[in-house]
Amino acid sequence: MKSIHSLRDSLHWFFSIALLLSSFVSQAQVEPQFKFYLAFEDATNQRDTVWIVIDTNATEEFLDSTLGETNEILDSTKFQTWVLTNMNDSVLKTLCFPLRVINSYSIYIKSRNGELPITMRWDTNLLNNHNLPFEFKSVWVENNYFNVFVAETLNIKEVDSVFLDPFFEGGGPGEHFPLQATFSDKISYLNVSEIGDDNKGIKIFPNPTADL
Repeated sequence: MKSIHSLRDSLHWFFSIALLLSSFVSQAQVEPQFKFYLAFEDATNQRDTVWIVIDTNATEEFLDSTLGETNEILDSTKFQTWVLTNMNDSVLKTLCFPLRVINSYSIYIKSRNGELPITMRWDTNLLNNHNLPFEFKSVWVENNYFNVFVAETLNIKEVDSVFLDPFFEGGGPGEHFPLQATFSDKISYLNVSEIGDDNKGIKIFPNPTADL
């Protein structure tokens, strides 16, 4: 009788450990099909980073903690960047997307407590080294500065960093944020405003554009 109780206790212990290990495995982060960062450093050398993740297992309704998408608590005294989201009460530094029929993905980044100039960096190799079933043909960022003062978007496939400077007297970080980053498998944008016999009026963005 004693041996039966001992066996039952051993089995109970075994299954408890197995359940615990299973829980750890299910909560462990997995390597997504695509993960790309935008890293920011302000004039006082404070740093922060946001990430975009694209994966077939991601959802748009819930936080994908196994892919690194977790709710963050911002420090009101430090330079911070985060991603705007439609999930109420969520502050994210990683935003996950499932694969879509139309492969175009945009994140909108906000910032506070940063001092200009702010340096934004990224790794262009990540745009090619991934496991998605398509390639990124257009990847660009835009904000008030690029749209109004430069009159074009910034093609981040061609460079790996940019300075966000005070572009007019009194201008601050608010003129650079929110900043939009878009990842697409299409050549974007081909805007045809007026086409005559000589094809004048065709404007292609981003500039320069390749793979036409």
